[in-house]
Amino acid sequence: MPKRNGENALNQRALDGLLRHLHPEPAEAAEQYLLLHDKLVSYFEFERLAQPEELADEVLDRMARRLNQGEEVVRPGAYALGVARLVALETRHKEITVDGRMREFVRISGGNPSPNEPSLACLDGCLEKLPAESSALILAYYSGDHHARIENRRRLAIRLGIDGAALRNRALRLRDNLESCVKRCVRSKSV
Repeated sequence: MPKRNGENALNQRALDGLLRHLHPEPAEAAEQYLLLHDKLVSYFEFERLAQPEELADEVLDRMARRLNQGEEVVRPGAYALGVARLVALETRHKEITVDGRMREFVRISGGNPSPNEPSLACLDGCLEKLPAESSALILAYYSGDHHARIENRRRLAIRLGIDGAALRNRALRLRDNLESCVKRCVRSKSV
């Protein structure tokens, strides 16, 4: 099981609790864990999601944390499948969001989107480098279809206490910075 950094890191106590929950005998618990992991990998492969092994690890990590927090789990396999469905939905949502951001970025910068471009990773990296409020502003500014986007921008300007022209200027500056960052990143990856 991969180690994760931060507050969501799975600790040994939570993992031991999951193993004990799967079976009281350590050898049988390890075997049950591996079987459950394999079933989860198969599920994510069936769902055609990238990195099924990592997603299976995530499901088991979440399950272990929940057990450690005192949640009652009667049928571990069924519980794991329920968590797997949520992880699949989250993963698809994240993929759609990233792909949508990239397509929008490419559209506004005059290019043609290609889903396998390294610029997808670059865009995410550049968005993370922005201050949180700037990243939220640029994503909100370009979110939604035509009519929803207009309404989103109106609400955003009101929330920020500025007029539409000032909002457009801020978004344009952010977009230019983001575009420069992505171009630098893509150039560095192609060298």
